[in-house]
Amino acid sequence: MSLNVNRQKISDSVYFTEIRDSKFKGNCISVTFVAPLSEDTAAKYAILPAMLTRGYRECPDSAQFNRLLNKFYGAECNCSVAKAGDDQLLSIFISGIDDRFTLENEPITLELSKILCSLILDPVIENGSFSKKIFETEKKFLINTIKAELNDKVAFASQRCQQIMFEGHPASTGKHGSLEAAEALDCREVFDAYNELLERAKIEIVFSGCGDSEAAKEIFTSAFTSSAEREKTFETGSRAVSGFGGIKEKTEYYSIAQAKLSLGFTCQSVVGDEDEMAMNFMCALLGGTPFSKLFLNVREKLSLCYYCSAAYDKFKGAIFINSGIEKENREKAQSEILKQLEAIQNGEITDEEIENTKKLLKNACTSVSDDMIKIMHFYIARLCTGRSTSPQDDLEAYNKVTREDIINAARKVALNTVYFMAPKEEQ
Repeated sequence: MSLNVNRQKISDSVYFTEIRDSKFKGNCISVTFVAPLSEDTAAKYAILPAMLTRGYRECPDSAQFNRLLNKFYGAECNCSVAKAGDDQLLSIFISGIDDRFTLENEPITLELSKILCSLILDPVIENGSFSKKIFETEKKFLINTIKAELNDKVAFASQRCQQIMFEGHPASTGKHGSLEAAEALDCREVFDAYNELLERAKIEIVFSGCGDSEAAKEIFTSAFTSSAEREKTFETGSRAVSGFGGIKEKTEYYSIAQAKLSLGFTCQSVVGDEDEMAMNFMCALLGGTPFSKLFLNVREKLSLCYYCSAAYDKFKGAIFINSGIEKENREKAQSEILKQLEAIQNGEITDEEIENTKKLLKNACTSVSDDMIKIMHFYIARLCTGRSTSPQDDLEAYNKVTREDIINAARKVALNTVYFMAPKEEQ
């Protein structure tokens, strides 16, 4: 890996990070607003990235905007909404070829930087607010997105387990907000939310690719230094979930054929902790690979579930195990899942399991550096916590994880929440 990373503060709570790698032929520039998750604002914020990518004052029509991007050798503009613990991440990014590969030495990087700034700071305004037409279109899309999430019962069961476990925490709110909040969105309220983000959100600008970032940095430095005052920026960051208070259990009934069992665990390890990488390693060994204990034993050997996997939320200090089962196998499946965790806690781990997991994690670290978009998303997730560790840093950390580290990490894990989604016929 030959990544060269440089992060600078360019204005109040505004940071510019350059990630250079000569193997690429293009550049990607992203602007991410980091704001605290809240049921009151999540939907208002979630609709904004899509609205802002529809055009800007000097190029207000979507078709016209797409023609402009095509003019710059097929440049692309996209957006995303993500969740990192108690924070909501709202990203807009633009990508294109580097100046060196243009036919007539056109300053593509400079032009794309200007466009991205215009999208964010000079959007299409009508009568002192956003375009009503753009708003209504994106509102429908946001509502349909949330409905699709609710209809995906695999994802929804996991989401419900998180909501129950994170009750009282901002992280209980979904990244797009609730369906009710989306349906109640008002164009003027969304415009007010946009201005609030400009004034108060932490802003992470990331330049990823092979080119010279100086032109982009100058554009963004000038734009954000002269934009709205940023004296009362949001307090961001996540609070780890507590393991006290007993185990929460919840059963809900839906029109489904296959039951879903989701288990939430506290693990007392969050991003930046000394044992963060050991916890991630342990979680992968438990249920994050095709040769994990959950997959080979609970699914393959005992046939107690259709799928069974574990995921580590390093922002909240939690681990979630999600499975699809026959309703009559609930107790057996839960017992066997806990048995596999206990096996790691007791040191029942083979050298082969450790080596196979280490190879997979190392491959994941290496593959991040093969795509400038992946690199960008990797760093956005890190930078929102004020960290800029690289994939190479992760790789080296995984190499240092020992058997004892894995066992100690597993011993920190304790069951907190049991969520069971059952077929309605059982009710």
